[in-house]
Amino acid sequence: MSGPAADWLETVHIDVDPVTFAAYKTAFLTRYQMPQITKYKSARETFSRTQGMTRAWMISFGMLV
Repeated sequence: MSGPAADWLETVHIDVDPVTFAAYKTAFLTRYQMPQITKYKSARETFSRTQGMTRAWMISFGMLV
């Protein structure tokens, strides 16, 4: 591992013995999984944004899909 994943792995503290993959998975999800309400808020913001003229132009000419 490298970068932020390696930093997290080096600093995570797990209080079970023996440490298993399931324990690491639970610790990871607790720290990084986005709450359901945040997912819906993010989707609502994405789909309620108005499309700017530059983006519309790029889509119409096949430059963006």
